[in-house]
Amino acid sequence: MGTASPCFTPAPHIVAAEIADVDVVTVVSEVPLSYSGLKLKVDTNVFVGEEGARVRRDGRPIGRVETQEYGSKMLGLAGLDAVHGPNGATATRTVEDICNRQRVELKIEKGARLSVVLGEPPEVDGVVSGPMRVGCGSATVAMFGPALKAVADEVLVLDPDITGLLSEHLAGRGLGMTWSGLIPAGDRSTIGRYFGEAGSGIGGTRFTDPREAVASVDPDVARPGMTVFITETAGELGFLFRLNDSLELEPVPLSPEAHRAMALIRENSEPSRVSALFVAGLGGSARSGVTRFPIKLNEAVRAGTVRLTVGGAPVFLLPGGGITILVDVEKLPAGAITRVPSPAMVAPVEYTMTRETYALIEGHVDNVRPLDVVLGERSHRFTAESPSQFVQSRPIRM
Repeated sequence: MGTASPCFTPAPHIVAAEIADVDVVTVVSEVPLSYSGLKLKVDTNVFVGEEGARVRRDGRPIGRVETQEYGSKMLGLAGLDAVHGPNGATATRTVEDICNRQRVELKIEKGARLSVVLGEPPEVDGVVSGPMRVGCGSATVAMFGPALKAVADEVLVLDPDITGLLSEHLAGRGLGMTWSGLIPAGDRSTIGRYFGEAGSGIGGTRFTDPREAVASVDPDVARPGMTVFITETAGELGFLFRLNDSLELEPVPLSPEAHRAMALIRENSEPSRVSALFVAGLGGSARSGVTRFPIKLNEAVRAGTVRLTVGGAPVFLLPGGGITILVDVEKLPAGAITRVPSPAMVAPVEYTMTRETYALIEGHVDNVRPLDVVLGERSHRFTAESPSQFVQSRPIRM
C-alpha cells in the first residue's frame, strides 16, 4: 500500500470508525523514506571501537560508532549520506535485515567484529557478551560498599571509564575507612576515582593481569598482610591478594565474602542484548497522501491532535521542526521495515485523529471510507485506542 513520489494522490486507506461516540479517522500510508536510518544499541562491557570509527558490512562503510552510554555502544547505521552513496544498497539491506531479526556481521574500523541479532546478546570477536556492568567502578563501590568492605582491607573495582578505589572513595569514608596506600593505574579524577582505559582485558579494561591495575603501593601507609580485592563491574571476575613483606601482591583463594560480593554485583547486572531504534524524517511528498496542505499535518502532529504510529507502534517525536521520529523496532511486526531500489527504506505510517481534525488540516475527506467496508474487502488488523488522545488541544493554523 502507499503511493510513490509524486504522491499528491490520497493514501490508499483512509478509514473511519466511531470509537466511544467519537468519529476517528486513520490514514495508512507506506512510502519510501530516504532520510532514515537505524540507531543500534549494543550492550556490552567489551571495547568495540573508538567513537567516530566507521562501521562496515562486507567491507563497505555503512555507519559509525556514535557514543557510549553507560556500557551500551550506540552505532548509527545508514542515514542519507550512506544511503545515497555507493554503498546505499548495503546500508539499506543492513537496516532491513536487523529490523527483521536477521543475524548481521559488522566490523568496526580498528576495532571489534560484531555479530548482532535483535533481542539477543551481541557477539564481540566471536565471544557472546555477558552481563552489562552495574555501573562504573566508582558507582559499584558506592552501591555495594558494605559488602565490598567485608571482603578485604582494600577494594579496587576495574572499569574502562572510572575505576573505583574503596578506601579513598566517599563510600569508604562513610564506612570509616582510611586510604590504604594503594595507588591504582590511571589518572586520578576525584577522590577514589581513576580514569580507566578500554581494552580486551578484565572488565573491558586493558589489564589482562589484575596486578597491572595497581601502579604502586605507598610504603609509608600500606602494611604487610593487608588484603586487596580486585573485581570488575559485572561481578564475573574477582581476585584476592595479600601484601607480602615486600608489599607485593600475592594471590590467595577467594573467600566466601568475596563470592558473596561478586554475586551481589551479578544479581544487579542486566543481561546484554541488542536493540534498535528506527529513525526517519517524514517530510516532502510523503505527507500529501494525508492532506492537501502538508504544513497543517506537521502542526497537528506537533500539537498532539494527530497521533502518529509506525506499524501500530508508538513513536517518539523529536523536538524542533519537521516530523522526525524514533520507534522501537522490537515493537514493530516482523517484516514491517523493507527497502526499495531507489535506495530507501519503507515503513508503514499511520496518522490517527478525529474526523473534525482531519477536516481542519484539509485532509482528503472525500476519500474517507468506513472501516467495516474496508475490512469487508480484505483482511486488516485495526487497534482502536481512546479517542481522548486525538481531541484537539491547541489551535491549528487555518
